[in-house]
Amino acid sequence: MSQERIKVKIMVGKANVEIEAPPELLERSVRDVMAALGVSETLEPESGPQKRVRSAESSTCRALIEGVLNEGWFSTPRPLSEVVAELARRGHHYDPTAVAHVLLDMVREGGLVRIGRPRRYLYMAQSTSATKVEAEESEPKSE
Repeated sequence: MSQERIKVKIMVGKANVEIEAPPELLERSVRDVMAALGVSETLEPESGPQKRVRSAESSTCRALIEGVLNEGWFSTPRPLSEVVAELARRGHHYDPTAVAHVLLDMVREGGLVRIGRPRRYLYMAQSTSATKVEAEESEPKSE
């Protein structure tokens, strides 16, 4: 055996362990220490406390829909299914009911207009011509 010795410091849970052994016995020494501490050999090293970090962009359903609105995606009329599919394409999966509620809120606030009949609505960015179309479709015909 060689005279060379390797010194290793290991932190397992709350235990700090220092191992000094020749290179050929180092692996066995580490396994023995891990076994003595009752830790599985498959344990991966801990990189410290894990914190969930949110991305810089907001991922609420409303914020995402406002984002696509600001990009001009609603310049053409879109059905609910397309809105849900676009959010999913961007990696955000929301229930269609949640998306429909956000769209309705945005219609009531004036950011979007809704064209058509129940269960077949198309949503479009607010503009003067779209408002006129919605008003014409929603008024009862009296002839």
